[in-house]
Amino acid sequence: MIEVIYKDENREAKGREGIFSVPKNIRQIGLIKGNCRIYMEDYVYTFLGKYAGAEESGGEEKSCLAVLTGETKWDSGDAYVFIKGALTAETEELSREHIEFTDQLWQKIHQEMERCFEGQEIVGWFFAERALTLEASEIFQRAHLKNFGGGDKVLLLMDPAEREEAFFRYENNFLVKQSGYYIYYEKNPQMQAYMLEKNAGKEQRQEEVPDEAVKAFRKIIQKKKNNIEEKETEELEERTSVFSYAATACLVFAVAVAGTKFYQHYQEIQVLDSRTEAVSAVMEAEQQGMEDDETTDKKETIKKEEKTAGQEENKTKEKIQENREKTNGYQDDKSQKNSSGTAAEENLESDSLKKENEDEGLRETGKQNEKNGEESGAESEKQEKNPESIYKQESDIRKAEKRVREQQKGVENKSEETSGNSGTYIIRPGDTLYQISIQNYGNMDAVEEICRLNGITADEIIYPGQIIVLP
Repeated sequence: MIEVIYKDENREAKGREGIFSVPKNIRQIGLIKGNCRIYMEDYVYTFLGKYAGAEESGGEEKSCLAVLTGETKWDSGDAYVFIKGALTAETEELSREHIEFTDQLWQKIHQEMERCFEGQEIVGWFFAERALTLEASEIFQRAHLKNFGGGDKVLLLMDPAEREEAFFRYENNFLVKQSGYYIYYEKNPQMQAYMLEKNAGKEQRQEEVPDEAVKAFRKIIQKKKNNIEEKETEELEERTSVFSYAATACLVFAVAVAGTKFYQHYQEIQVLDSRTEAVSAVMEAEQQGMEDDETTDKKETIKKEEKTAGQEENKTKEKIQENREKTNGYQDDKSQKNSSGTAAEENLESDSLKKENEDEGLRETGKQNEKNGEESGAESEKQEKNPESIYKQESDIRKAEKRVREQQKGVENKSEETSGNSGTYIIRPGDTLYQISIQNYGNMDAVEEICRLNGITADEIIYPGQIIVLP
């Protein structure tokens, strides 16, 4: 039966022991009978279980020996044994048939007690072995009497395989098994420090043991670890190479796209330049034609003016001649009618009449010239004020561009209809069909095919800016 009992009471000991306290937080194991109360601290119980190998399953059989430390108190004839520490006693040839505490072992135990459990005393001992019968044999009794005389010392036997333990106390010349004991929970820094020290030493000893199986196992683990590291390195390199390849592919694609865009822009610029040259050539041709037309018109106007001036001059001359004839006739008549007149008067009248005729002719000529000047000035002023002359150049430019686009569209349609076409050509100043054939094909045999594709004849005039289809 196991139960937890909380006690908080003080007991008065006999003799020189004084007053002692019973632990508050305890766990009872078994039934408590008799005049002995055994209290074992939880850290001590845990350490002895680990030391005996109670937590190991399937381990090798071994024997464990330890000395229990603490203090013993008395009250009204009852003994209170408080186990607060445990010291391992490692000896050679230890078994349930052979238990011996040598002088060297006792010297070592006392040194460790002074160092780890100062102020405590030996209250018993501990023995553990697998498949151990929890009975106090004669060997245990002899070892107890020889090394732990007195009725207040206890023996703890443990079977780690079955996880069973039992306390024994020497009574009436025998080791009597106790029906139960207590495990209490309090702060125990001394036992904690000793447990840490033993665990550190145990780990160090395990590292120092030359076990071939352990070495082989470690080699296998290290080999697997190296393989894993190599695999991770290869995966990392593979990912890096894939990333590098992807980055290179993206860079090449970007360069290709940029090159394609650049080439397209270059082609567009070339086409735009060709169209600009064609439009410029057409505009120059039209401008030249306009200038020629204007020059022709001016020449015709000048000829008309000269012709009109000549006709007026002829008319004036005719009038002067008529006046002269009239004057001469008048003089003849006058000379016939008045033969008695003096020559001076006749000459005077003749001169005055001649002068009047000349003045009249000059006035007629001046009026005609003035009329011609006014007409030419009015025409120029009308031309300057006419809004059509302001936008004439822009209209001509738009018409030229429209004609070039229509011609280019017609050429493109022809090039789509003819599947054997290899390209187009823009006529430049000075080009002829024979020169184009020699330049592109090395002979003049392609002139007929060029004429057939473009719907023209070899004698037809071609002008700069015109686009033709080449076979």
